[in-house]
Amino acid sequence: MKTTLSFPDSLLTEVKHEAVRQHRRLNDLVPELVRLGLAAQRQAPTEMQCRETANAWLTEWQSLGSRVAKKAHQGSLVKTLEADRGRRG
Repeated sequence: MKTTLSFPDSLLTEVKHEAVRQHRRLNDLVPELVRLGLAAQRQAPTEMQCRETANAWLTEWQSLGSRVAKKAHQGSLVKTLEADRGRRG
């Protein structure tokens, strides 16, 4: 199917350079680049997934901080962290 697309000059120049570098025609390279871009976009985490991951990390970090604070009188911080790492891994 034929269509007309408008690209910013700098992007089209970059795509043309890539086509030359790969010894390919623009008609062959552009559809592949679009497919790759769509696939990457589908696989990228959503903003909500990023927030959930960040919140889980923060919760675990805060929990570790609480455990370290509770055990501070029992030994060194390094020993506490090493013990915690041993329980998880």
